[in-house]
Amino acid sequence: MLDIRTAQHWAASSASLSQIRTWRWFRVAVPSLMSDLALRISSTEPPGIEAVVEVLPLGRVFWGWVSVLDGLQRYEPLEPEDYAHFASGVLLVYLLREHPLQWQGASRSQEVLVLTQTAMTLLSTWLAMLRASPLSDQIIEVNEAQWSSYIENVTENADVAVAFLDFFTGREPRWQLPLILTERPLFAHALGALHKAAQ
Repeated sequence: MLDIRTAQHWAASSASLSQIRTWRWFRVAVPSLMSDLALRISSTEPPGIEAVVEVLPLGRVFWGWVSVLDGLQRYEPLEPEDYAHFASGVLLVYLLREHPLQWQGASRSQEVLVLTQTAMTLLSTWLAMLRASPLSDQIIEVNEAQWSSYIENVTENADVAVAFLDFFTGREPRWQLPLILTERPLFAHALGALHKAAQ
């Protein structure tokens, strides 16, 4: 579920975390990765499966994503690693909502796999830039039943992709209100400690 080589390249070539949250970087790096991931899958399929990343839905993904992050950026210093997990989950939500990858002949499972790999690769890059433990050490092995449940649930409600991404990376998933950052266990604990300290 992770393109380690691309994650390493992104981490080495990006000057800062703020750079990967710019449209200039995103509109080049993300479509390139999605196209490469789709090509690897379609290379094992019959000819005629072609993947294209469309700019307009990609723009909606990016601006929706950064609008969420901009509103929550003040919380980032409290738990930088957990914020990276949340931010990558939110990106996945918008990718699933907007369908920027137009992939004729591909199954829903193949599309979701590419979008999930994209979010995972961004998360790996983010963690590397924080000098945190490698994401490759945290990813669990997902069985067929779990993957099928994931596909079914995110098709009905893309918001739960945040919780599934946490589950896939060994974190405690927040199945209720997954898009509320302050409801995440680590952030709730950190904010509670700040509140006590202020009393």
